[in-house]
Amino acid sequence: MGSLSCAGVRRVELSSLWVLSAAFMSALVITQSPSSRTDQSPQLHPRTHEEREQKFRAEHRAILNVKVTDASGNPILGLAPNDFTLIDNLQPRTLVSLRFVEHGTRIALPRVVLVLDVLNQSTREFAQDAAGVRKFLARESGQLSAPTAIAVLSGSGLTVGESSHDRGVLLQRLEDITYGVKSTRCEDLTDVPILHSDIWTDRSSIHNIPDQAPNCLNQKFIVSVTSIEHLALKEVDTPGRLVVVWIGPGWPRLDGKQFVPDTPQLKENFFEHLVLLTTAMREGQLTLDGVSALDRRHAPTERTAPPDEVAKVDDMTSSALSMPAIIRRSGGQSQDDSQGIPDAIANCIKDAESFYVLSFDFAASLAPHEFHSLEIKVDCPGATVRTNTVYYAEP
Repeated sequence: MGSLSCAGVRRVELSSLWVLSAAFMSALVITQSPSSRTDQSPQLHPRTHEEREQKFRAEHRAILNVKVTDASGNPILGLAPNDFTLIDNLQPRTLVSLRFVEHGTRIALPRVVLVLDVLNQSTREFAQDAAGVRKFLARESGQLSAPTAIAVLSGSGLTVGESSHDRGVLLQRLEDITYGVKSTRCEDLTDVPILHSDIWTDRSSIHNIPDQAPNCLNQKFIVSVTSIEHLALKEVDTPGRLVVVWIGPGWPRLDGKQFVPDTPQLKENFFEHLVLLTTAMREGQLTLDGVSALDRRHAPTERTAPPDEVAKVDDMTSSALSMPAIIRRSGGQSQDDSQGIPDAIANCIKDAESFYVLSFDFAASLAPHEFHSLEIKVDCPGATVRTNTVYYAEP
């Protein structure tokens, strides 16, 4: 797989993620008896037809977490399978299963990760966000309803602490993980000369070097997107759902005037990572929520809006890997923190306290990365549905 790169003065390459094919590894089962010696040939046991069918069904069965709310934003409960219609590439598809997850039932709530982003913000903004998380944890004395972890995104990647229901434990972990953390600054000023502050200089040493700024933004984009990729890939083999609450405006969009149009090779690299990320988030049941003030978000430019439907390489732009686009594709939500970060976090966790889990089977594709749009409708007037909006089928 190619590396993720970004258009501009000279795009910085993203380290490739190589994923070993599970289908290939499971094609043959190799066993040795206890008395076997290293100089003996292993026994090869081909799988039975039923084993092959089970493997195929497992690899071509999609699980979706579905949130259904009324016009006031309240969850709609008590829906049955015949209340749902799943549309896959404009064609109805049969549901294999449907279950309802609610706080207090035997089925555990999703795990939560609160991401504090110092990579894409100033140290002051990061400190304000950390203070908001501190207030959220300290304002009540009871246990959190879902196991929660604190994470920090910095120039070295994403550091995730251990999960806990205990607010006091998490408060201490918050202090530990944020102690001494400082930002790496580069101002995204698209229409004027850009101030670039080198990571090894102090805050007062600001250099007016416009040609370095795109590289700085490019690197922040790469670290942010690959951090989400790695987190999603780890979740693929972990049961249950993970809700990632990203506190901050997110990473640069790379669609400013200082970035030149992407070459065909760069589009292909972007597309490979989009498919990887989309698939890993769906298979890992990872939902991305965003928490930031509206005026702090990286808003789309007139040239580029973050698309959900990227069916082929030619449709690909860096905006398809923007934070707003990924939030929508995962079935997540954006919370405005203007009324306070504690309330915004609480809303994200409450949103995950009840949802439906459905599954359906899809056929193998004739070619790699076959695009499919998803839509779920419910037989309930005024209902709003959030879930994964796309997937890519493989042969």
